[in-house]
Amino acid sequence: MPMRILILEYITGGGLARESLPDSLAREGELILQALLHDLERIQEIHLLVLRDGRLDTVSLSRRNIDLVIVDSGDDFEKVWKEAIGKVDAVWPVAPESGGILGRLCHQVADSGKTLLNSPAEVVELTTEKMKTLQCLAAHGIDVVPTVPLESFAEQFRGPWVIKPDDGVGCDRMTMIHTSRRLASMRKDWLGQNGIIQPWLDGTALSLSVLFNRGMAVLLSCNEQKVVVEHERFSLMACIVNSSGLDRTIYQDLASAVAQALPDLVGYAGVDFISHGGRCTVLEINPRLTTSYAGLSRALNQNVAQMVIDLFLTGKIPGSINHGTGLMLELNREKPHEA
Repeated sequence: MPMRILILEYITGGGLARESLPDSLAREGELILQALLHDLERIQEIHLLVLRDGRLDTVSLSRRNIDLVIVDSGDDFEKVWKEAIGKVDAVWPVAPESGGILGRLCHQVADSGKTLLNSPAEVVELTTEKMKTLQCLAAHGIDVVPTVPLESFAEQFRGPWVIKPDDGVGCDRMTMIHTSRRLASMRKDWLGQNGIIQPWLDGTALSLSVLFNRGMAVLLSCNEQKVVVEHERFSLMACIVNSSGLDRTIYQDLASAVAQALPDLVGYAGVDFISHGGRCTVLEINPRLTTSYAGLSRALNQNVAQMVIDLFLTGKIPGSINHGTGLMLELNREKPHEA
């Protein structure tokens, strides 16, 4: 009998059906969703159930061998989501950590008794908080970016500085500032909003795509992130998935160190860091599919979704990963077409 899997990409899957869709997150969410469905369709004995925001185009999904559940603004998302969980064997949520969203979804899947194709809620909740995550990694000898609550920052490190939400996702609200005067202004604007501040590190923005399995890690790829700063705000414009010319041994060692520091990580997760001056300084851990996943199976010429499912079904991680080729993902396109 086919394994039934529920796919929820939260931004495009109705999680914000009663709100406006954020352009950048909707673009990236759609890329991840399409890539995940492309991979899963190539696995035999799997039946897919996909939640979809009713404002978005369904043509690109209706051609696939999947069942769609449309979520409109008048629907109770929680009710639709929980009913969908009841119809499947396993659930693969892709959602922002911010506001505790991904952690809540993971708890709900675990409570249902269905297989969660993601790290468990407890480690998701830990990695949602950047400061706690970095403190944990630092305690295990991993180089991390200095991080201080914005409200208590007393210029312990020199600028320029980067301000962001402690539970932020992607480039959401990330701001670069250069002067103490601007710092004072931003401190007032962020009052009570759980902001953190870090020094700007002048280097190359990279991310790791990793398969974790309770203390073990297999590096899938190292990805170069093309980030721009305009009018103080950050934007991810493109990503070179599986960037060539990078030392996989160094990055495998970093992935393994993260696995030892966070042994509850299971399945796919991302590690964001800056390479500078011969150092790899970690910024955050993303305990879910990341934007790089959208090009990963093509870059490696391997089905990454198959690897993840095999890991959860057998407890084993793959013995070898293709080196593959680099693949450019352009992210500054229009958001998913509305119906």
